[in-house]
Amino acid sequence: MTKSQVPELFDPIGKNLRSFLHIPKTAGSSNSAFLRQLYGAGRFVEHVENDLPELVGGNWGRLRADCLSGHVPLWPWHLYKGAQNYARVSLLRDLLA
Repeated sequence: MTKSQVPELFDPIGKNLRSFLHIPKTAGSSNSAFLRQLYGAGRFVEHVENDLPELVGGNWGRLRADCLSGHVPLWPWHLYKGAQNYARVSLLRDLLA
């Protein structure tokens, strides 16, 4: 499937858009709790990777959210239409370990 074949997946509500690309074991639960509190339950989607197959398959409409969180590798993320509207954020730990 090429980028031109992928439907528009995301429909932001506001203008302060974030996408938290969660690397396992890097404070994902704590950060997601913070983002849920900051954005509110209606504007925050956690574990967006679970929704992507249905979205890409065209089985759902666009996902309405201002903040997305999940285990989505960066290399396919930029192929999803609408993903470029979200500032990508990730947390790292033990950079010098």
